[in-house]
Amino acid sequence: MLMLGLVVVVAGFSWSFLSKSGDSKVRIPREDLSRLLAKSVYESKTGHRIKVEILNGCGIQGLATRYSDYLRSAGVDVISTGNADNYHYERTLIYHRRGDFSQAEEIAKLLGIPLTSVSEKPNPDLFLDETIILGEDYLDLKIYNKPDSNDR
Repeated sequence: MLMLGLVVVVAGFSWSFLSKSGDSKVRIPREDLSRLLAKSVYESKTGHRIKVEILNGCGIQGLATRYSDYLRSAGVDVISTGNADNYHYERTLIYHRRGDFSQAEEIAKLLGIPLTSVSEKPNPDLFLDETIILGEDYLDLKIYNKPDSNDR
């Protein structure tokens, strides 16, 4: 008798769970994944997605995050964001870590900075191609010159 009671209780819970799992009232918002599908010019040519880290070198709160959104929409894989070793970088720099130097040129073009701001600083221990350090010249970079930019 006890066994029959347990079977009825388990069957009731199972029926209740299954009948509610198909409830159409629950809506899960879908994330816009189009930015993950965007390809940079470099990736279109080579099949390699450029991997970068973005470091804030001027102390403006949230700056690295804003630039990571911009670069991701341009098809760049932003591995991490954070703060540089100090906040006294007058200009934005790119450190080329590994691979084809044209990756650094692509990032410089996307940001609108001169190639004189790109340096070879190989580091095979890092799992990325470029390190970007945002300097006090961040207002001069391309993201601030886009007509649809909300960052002004």
